[in-house]
Amino acid sequence: MLFLENPTLRNPRSMPLLRYSSLNQKILFSVISVALIMFSLVSALTVLHERNRMFNSADMDAHKDVNDNASVIAHDLWEFDNAALKASLKGLALSGSIIRAEVFDGDKVVATFSRLENTGSAEQADKIWAIDLMAPDDSKKIGSLRITESYAELRAVMANNVLAVIASELTKVGVLAAILFIIVHQLLTRHLKSLAHEIETANTLEVGSASTISLHRNNRRRDELDTLVDAINRFRQERAIAEQQTVLLARLSAQKEAAEVANRAKSRFLAAASHDLRQPIHALHLFLGTLKNLDLPLQAQRPLANVLRCTESIDEMFVSLLDVAKFDAGLIEPQISDFPIMTVLNRIRHECTLEANAKGLRLDVVPNSAWIRSDPLMVERILRNLVSNSIRYTASGKILVGCRRRPGNTLELAVYDTGIGIASDQQEKIFGEFYKAGFPDIGQPGLGLGLSIVDQLSKLLSAPLKLSSSEGMGSMFSVTFNLAQNTGIEHPPARPFNGNTNFDGCTVLVIDDDAAILEATRGLLEQWGCHVIIAEGINSAIKLLMQEAQLPNAMICDYRLRSKENGANAVAIICEEFNADIPAMLITADTSPTRIVQLKATGLPVLHKPLRDNELKIALTQLLFPSATPHFTGSKDSNLPDQTTDNVLLTHV
Repeated sequence: MLFLENPTLRNPRSMPLLRYSSLNQKILFSVISVALIMFSLVSALTVLHERNRMFNSADMDAHKDVNDNASVIAHDLWEFDNAALKASLKGLALSGSIIRAEVFDGDKVVATFSRLENTGSAEQADKIWAIDLMAPDDSKKIGSLRITESYAELRAVMANNVLAVIASELTKVGVLAAILFIIVHQLLTRHLKSLAHEIETANTLEVGSASTISLHRNNRRRDELDTLVDAINRFRQERAIAEQQTVLLARLSAQKEAAEVANRAKSRFLAAASHDLRQPIHALHLFLGTLKNLDLPLQAQRPLANVLRCTESIDEMFVSLLDVAKFDAGLIEPQISDFPIMTVLNRIRHECTLEANAKGLRLDVVPNSAWIRSDPLMVERILRNLVSNSIRYTASGKILVGCRRRPGNTLELAVYDTGIGIASDQQEKIFGEFYKAGFPDIGQPGLGLGLSIVDQLSKLLSAPLKLSSSEGMGSMFSVTFNLAQNTGIEHPPARPFNGNTNFDGCTVLVIDDDAAILEATRGLLEQWGCHVIIAEGINSAIKLLMQEAQLPNAMICDYRLRSKENGANAVAIICEEFNADIPAMLITADTSPTRIVQLKATGLPVLHKPLRDNELKIALTQLLFPSATPHFTGSKDSNLPDQTTDNVLLTHV
């Protein structure tokens, strides 16, 4: 209907007359609008048709008259009878649509006659055309006859007839409009009123219900009104469902918000707890480092060795937590290079064989000569986590590490075990953070982060990770890497660190607000031959340095100090105070992603607590003697601060 389709009519503000009109009035208005449009179109078409008919008829009559008189006019022109020629032209121009007739001999006008010549009216030429005049024997052209037509008289006649045409068409359209109004009123209005009553009744029901409405029309075929009723019923049902979903979403949103608040509180607690735990364990490591270098009786060495093994387990947990924090901070970037996979396999065999043998397991590593293109440190961390996971969950049997070439110029690195296996409903979950499948650990306890780190590293390296396992039948983990294009590159072997660096005569400034850590660090450094200056803050450090005969060779600063001081500022202030560039490193127990980013921005080497004595010794060696320190590429104890790379997963840096 026009009322429904026309945007102007659809907006009551644009038509104030319709704002307060009833439905019948709007239908009548729509019908009249349609009728007027139909009337306009029909009238225009009728007038146009009549005009074309009259013009064509006049034109045909003019051509007939000219053709009938052409031979007479040609004879008069041949005889040079100007009087007869003019009389013939006058006969043509006095009737019909011809208002001027002219005879030409070449470009010269021989005779002419215009009907309007003596009336003073201006000629209005609608059509001009000409025919050739031939000699009596038709042997040659002797001239031409040009005719000018005007339809002015026809237009006047047609204007008189338009009113009659309009009256006739208006009567027809009026009758049609009345019929349309009666039909629409009977077929639509009555049922729409019934439908409105049904909807109003249904709206009185409670929110969320979806009662069905109907028109109660019996013994009738379905039509558009039934389709409209069906659509309204569907809309009501969908609205009821949407309202229920809105209520459910509101509840879920509230629960999600509560969970996020709890998760943030848990994260803050874990961060604080991690920092507070790292501090005493860091001091414990340094005290143990001092203790193990003493000449202890045999009965004391065995318990000390057991304590050291326990602290190694604690270290692994802290390293995993640090790795997760670095992932969250977005600081892990692969350093891609070509390297032989055998270097990684040899290190894992060397590190994990003793652990496997201690549980009565056999670790077999199959040699392979292939080179791959990836990050060697990340690949080693992936393999170490997979092998450690297999050792932990295998009670008896063996663990096999091997490689196999795959299509697409790739190499699949796989770890097989004869352990307890993983149920199918747990295989996707085990790669989540802090998730443990519910099996009792057969080996050392863990945090449930090893496989999560493997999953994240494999994604960073674009190396597909695959798991195949059956409960009670063992497991197979594999990661697929791209093979290297160039396998002839020679890498100089890393020189092992012998730990015999001579620190005699070296002065080291240690700044930390924890008294136990200061005492443990001083005891260890003095055991190595260093002269140690300890301070709890920046001002006390400056006062102590003013009493010294020489500036320190190196500074070891805790990042978080008291009174909102930090180690990076301490280094900058001391170097500026004494106008000297003193090598320095930062040590921190804070592993939050935000703090890791801040530490990276300082540009200083960073070590994360807890540190073992050999890790601190390697770092101090590199700080004091950088040219003499070998570059370590991923061994378990390689914790040197490397300022040239962001790939610090395998180190404490």
